[in-house]
Amino acid sequence: RGKAKIGQSFDGRGHCVNCNNCVLVCPTGVDIRKGQQVACIGCALCIDACDSIMDKFNLPRGLIAYDSEDNQVARAKGRPTKTRLWRPRTFAYGAILLLIAALISYKLAFRGNLEINVQADRAPYFVTLTDGRIRSGYTFKVVNKQRKPRTFVLSLRGVEGAVMRVIGHGGDDAASVELDVGADKVGAFRVFIKADPKKLSGKSALIVFALKDKESGETFRHNAMLHGPGRKTP
Repeated sequence: RGKAKIGQSFDGRGHCVNCNNCVLVCPTGVDIRKGQQVACIGCALCIDACDSIMDKFNLPRGLIAYDSEDNQVARAKGRPTKTRLWRPRTFAYGAILLLIAALISYKLAFRGNLEINVQADRAPYFVTLTDGRIRSGYTFKVVNKQRKPRTFVLSLRGVEGAVMRVIGHGGDDAASVELDVGADKVGAFRVFIKADPKKLSGKSALIVFALKDKESGETFRHNAMLHGPGRKTP
């Protein structure tokens, strides 16, 4: 081992000529001549660099290779190497991959076609209007998982006399509002609910957002809390 000289024989010595190419091409600066290291990312650039040098010296390739210690010892002693394609871990890894693929396929096949997310304003929870009613704000998001645009009718349940206003969808308070959501899109809407605090059972009341698909008639529901004057703001 060491730098090769013209006419020097490789008999009785290693084939490494100390060209340093394997270190120069390594993106992480690993000197593979010192053995496998944690920083190695398995890119195999050192293998290509070493093989090209071996070709120039008419030496056999494979000085750097993906190999086991047993095969390296066998090759040094002139014995045939063994390659085991099927091992217990091969079947175990295959079974795990099949299970993961099956779970992903199941989730995709039976996923819902719509998702609703409602987030209430927290600062403040509500404001008191001049007519004595309270008004609370919500961010209402609809995830349309179908490949076609859909029109929904949003209504409220749970608090008697509660009305709402959706910004950008008419300027008047209403018991229901139509919402359009594009194909494979997320519709985000600002919803303000007005209600008589006397209709709340205690400091807060459960309010239900009911979203009805106009085409299929399917109704989706999402629960939220409507807080009244009895609630203390943290």
